[in-house]
Amino acid sequence: GSLAIAFNSFTSFKTMRELKTVKSYGGMMNRVLILLVGLGDLMMGCYLISIASVDVYQGRDYCKKKFRWLASAECAVLGIVNTTASQISLFAMTALSVFRISTIGSMVQDGIDTVKSKIKIIGTIMVILISSLILAGIPVLAVLEDFFVNGLFYKENPLFTASVSKEHS
Repeated sequence: GSLAIAFNSFTSFKTMRELKTVKSYGGMMNRVLILLVGLGDLMMGCYLISIASVDVYQGRDYCKKKFRWLASAECAVLGIVNTTASQISLFAMTALSVFRISTIGSMVQDGIDTVKSKIKIIGTIMVILISSLILAGIPVLAVLEDFFVNGLFYKENPLFTASVSKEHS
């Protein structure tokens, strides 16, 4: 987690400095997508540190508190952060690959000052971020709680071991 935060922070700051010198639409889109990959990885680093902190805090009592933790709002938020981070990285890498393949044949790039270029860049960023957040938030919607089951306790379910069933009696 710490290394993910350190290296992605370094890469993000370096890429942001490079944005000032970019003259082409292709160069700008390339760097923006790299920034989005870095954002996703940075979020994942924060998630990993958070999970490690919870693990240290709960220590040997995790098994006793497992179901309470899994049903907590904090766990749900960390799940959303984890999924959002993964989706941002995945969508940004996919967009980066598609963008690079689609621009291989065209050596002449539009400038970044055109309205069309700005709309494409902003639109790509928004589609990636909004899609990632929507996909991450779907499992915690109350309307879908019967489909995405999390934190339910079945007192007399034979699939649970006796120790789990007794714990929640």
